[in-house]
Order: sequence, then structure tokens, then C-alpha cells
Amino acid sequence: KRAAFLSSNQTTTNKMKVKLHMALGCGKLKRVIHLRSDGRIKIGCSHYTREEAVAAILGEYVGDEAYSYIAKVDEAFEGREYDLDELVNDTHWTIRHALARQGYALEVLVNDPDSDVRTTVARHGYGLDVLVNDAYWAVRREVARQGYGLDVLINDPDSSVRTAVAEQGYGLDVLVNDANCYVRTAVAQQGYGLDILVKDPDRDVRTAVAQQGFALDQLVNDPDSSVRTAVAQQGYGLDVLVKDPDSDVRTAVAQQGYGLEALVNDTYWTVRLAVAQQGYGLDVLVKDPDSDVQYAAKIKLKELQP
Repeated sequence: KRAAFLSSNQTTTNKMKVKLHMALGCGKLKRVIHLRSDGRIKIGCSHYTREEAVAAILGEYVGDEAYSYIAKVDEAFEGREYDLDELVNDTHWTIRHALARQGYALEVLVNDPDSDVRTTVARHGYGLDVLVNDAYWAVRREVARQGYGLDVLINDPDSSVRTAVAEQGYGLDVLVNDANCYVRTAVAQQGYGLDILVKDPDRDVRTAVAQQGFALDQLVNDPDSSVRTAVAQQGYGLDVLVKDPDSDVRTAVAQQGYGLEALVNDTYWTVRLAVAQQGYGLDVLVKDPDSDVQYAAKIKLKELQP
């Protein structure tokens, strides 16, 4: 009965999703371009077919109300066909974006007035020699992610672009001293300049250093709990961190399977949850005052049953 109820309820939920999707303007943000073998084009919805949408609406509505929703479906799917040249100059950016997303007319769309369209063109690796100098930062970031123009973009005024350069492993000797912490974090994630970045004033940078397994003997005593958590996740200093005042650190220790005999009685529920997930103290944790801990203990018990 429960399965039948869930199945019936899921069907109703799906119908409602289709109905709401169509009623709220399907096609304006979820357009998809279908290129036919004869070179003609149709516009549709990336979530549903027209038939699915109409069937769902007719299952919920009758009369004028149903027809009003079906009219929205027809508007979204636009029964007519188009030429590529017509769509590439469409006034609505989502149509041009759909073309770019599917790799059509990139030679035209590289100069599109909309930055999202140009970003998508760059994602295809097209026109990078032009887009490297784009006025919009997200376009230049995508160019950097393509590994192009890094010698120029390393000096970009936008930190997210310089971060993308660092993620390519380029110019790390320069970017290690970047003024922006996200850029320096990306440098640390490349495993570069760790002897410098271990002393960085930003906790995210030091966390990235710890995640590289560097200078853990120093970072185990870091004043920030996120750094100490990263140290614990490396399996280092667990004998010290098991008594850490921060629950996130102790949770990370438990996830390493260390100190479970002490952490099973921890005052914080996430620590006890991690203990249960390790399969320790289940006879106690199955009666835990926290329902999530109880549930995890019960699941683990079932897993361990022969």
C-alpha cells in the first residue's frame, strides 16, 4: 500500500511540475534548439516534450483553464521552423545562447552583445584571440580556463580571472604573492609556494596548504578550526585533535576512526553521528537522544548483520 501511495503521489507531483513549468513561462530560460537534417530548426523545451506537457495539463484542468495552459505550451514550443540566420539575430538572448551552447554560428555569436552568449562561445574554445580582451570578466575567465592568453590574463584586474590562471598552473611564482586570497588559495591548491603560504593571514589559504599535507606539525595548532579540521582529515595529530574544542575538528577525527571510545560520548551530535557511521558503539548510539544519530546507528547495524 505504501509503494502504491508513493507511486500515485509521484505521478501527481510530476504532473504538477510540468504544469507549473509551463505556466511560469517555459521556453524563456530553458529553450533548446533542434537542428534538423535538412538544416531547418525547431525550438522546444529542454525539460518536456509538448505531448507530455499537454497530457499533464489535461489531467489536471478542463475547459478554458486547460486551453489557456495549452496555449502557453504552444507558445513555448512554437510549432513553426526557422532558418539559422534568422535565429542568430533573435532579439531574445536565450535563443542566441541556446545556439551558442550547441555550437552553432559561433563565428557570429563571438561578437554577441550579451556576455553570457560570449562566455558560452569561449567555452567552445572559439574566438579566444578576440575574447581574451572582452570587457566582461566572466568571458575572460572562461578564456583563461581554456588555457589561452595566460601571459596577458595573469595581470587581469579581476581576481576571478587571475584565479583561473592559477588553476591552469601558470605564473605561480607571481600569483603566490597576489593581493587576493582566492588567487593565493588556487596557488596553494597547485602545491606551489607552500613554505610561504603556510604563514598566510587568510585561513582558506592555510587550509589549502594543510590539504596538500604540508607543515601539518605547524598547522595542527592553527588558531582557525577549519585549518585544524583539514589537518585531521589528513590523519595527522589525531591524538591532539581528539580533544579539540571545536566540534567540526572532533567530527573529522571520528571520521578517521580515531578515539571512538571517547567520542561516542561527545556532547555534540555530529561527532556521535560520525562515530555511528564508523560502526562503533552502535548498541549505545541506537538509543541516542538525537534522531539522526539513532538513524545512522540503525542503518549501520543492518549493514553489519550477516
